[in-house]
Amino acid sequence: GIAGTVYPSGREPDNCNGGATRGGPIDIEIPGADGTIIHLTPNAVGNFYTNTAPAFPYTARVTQDGRERVMHAPQMSGDCNSCHTRDGAMSTPGRVLVP
Repeated sequence: GIAGTVYPSGREPDNCNGGATRGGPIDIEIPGADGTIIHLTPNAVGNFYTNTAPAFPYTARVTQDGRERVMHAPQMSGDCNSCHTRDGAMSTPGRVLVP
């Protein structure tokens, strides 16, 4: 499946606790290679997950209140926090962020 954490800033510590966010609901869209889109809603501390695996490779988009952050590089792993680390790994800029 897919699992990760939405954070308010790019250099949050490694505790999978994004904390409460301001604004409206956050939607994480995971469009798979087959065109199917999985929608996920993070919990109160920013964690999101599903046991449903997308068709690989997939990308992602985080939206809130008409704003968005888009991941353009197709991915083959559902472990979002393995690349979106505090300091960024595998050429990511850091955490999955609220737009």
